[in-house]
Amino acid sequence: MRLDKVSYDFIGRFETLEQDAKMLLTKIECDVEFPIQSKIQFAPTNANEKIKKYYSEREVELVNNIYAHDFDALGYEIVKAF
Repeated sequence: MRLDKVSYDFIGRFETLEQDAKMLLTKIECDVEFPIQSKIQFAPTNANEKIKKYYSEREVELVNNIYAHDFDALGYEIVKAF
């Protein structure tokens, strides 16, 4: 994301998507309701299971190294698949 190079006004999180979207829509004075998860029925990603299935330990390590700065800056933990 190059947080050190780009000045972002806002960075939302998927974990707080509904609240973040509501806040942004209010901020830009958009009178549209953001659809909530239960209406959209997002399927669970099962991301950790997919990581275990499709990534080797080495690949997980590479992802952690490549995105370490972003994980740290955005408050995410490194990927722990094994």
